[in-house]
Amino acid sequence: DALYMSCTFMLGTADKAPKTWGGKLSLLAHGWFMLIIVASYTANLASFLVAGAISPSVSQWSDITASKGGHSLAVPRDSAQMTFLEYEAKHYGYSFNVTWTDTMQEAFDLVASGAVDATFEDEAFSQYYLLNERANGCDLMAVGRPFHDVAYALAFHLDNIDFIPFSEAIVYLREIGEVGKLAVKYQVGLGGEAAETAQVAACVGNAGSGVLIIEDFWGLIGIILGLIFLAAAI
Repeated sequence: DALYMSCTFMLGTADKAPKTWGGKLSLLAHGWFMLIIVASYTANLASFLVAGAISPSVSQWSDITASKGGHSLAVPRDSAQMTFLEYEAKHYGYSFNVTWTDTMQEAFDLVASGAVDATFEDEAFSQYYLLNERANGCDLMAVGRPFHDVAYALAFHLDNIDFIPFSEAIVYLREIGEVGKLAVKYQVGLGGEAAETAQVAACVGNAGSGVLIIEDFWGLIGIILGLIFLAAAI
């Protein structure tokens, strides 16, 4: 009888009403519980369905290394990325599933088409390319924290004094704020820092999930138990 009443109440077809205050409090607790459960299920179901369309299968570089070749990459031949992968495989034993391309643009196109899971490039180049060069700005996204910090600099011969005007120009541009403006415009580093970093670019819509766990309901469970104990005391 209690199971029948619970099911009908959940479906909105309850045909019984409690007579005592204890029964009324128990019904109130049950109703509140079912209201939150149904609302949470509805919201999380929508989130789950939408997340699959906007979440990439790769969210950071460690996902690639931990997959042991499970996640595929597109990387240009004879590039710094190729050297980096060879170093990682040799020194740390990582396995990579790589499709080699002739250009970085081809690597991005393979990711966008879904042929591979991700590629990676200097953060500044990735951000600029994704924001300015992609015809469809929603098919690729940069994911995860930048990694493998690399600093770039101009190199001059020891006897060459041309570095002086370069240094003076850089200092002047920094003092008048032009370096910071360029950094913000092209999203290079933080606050105009000169360091470049690698960042993963992944295809939108490869995977995703929304998970509803018991820890989300501790407050609700506490309220329901309190009402049940109060009903039992009455």
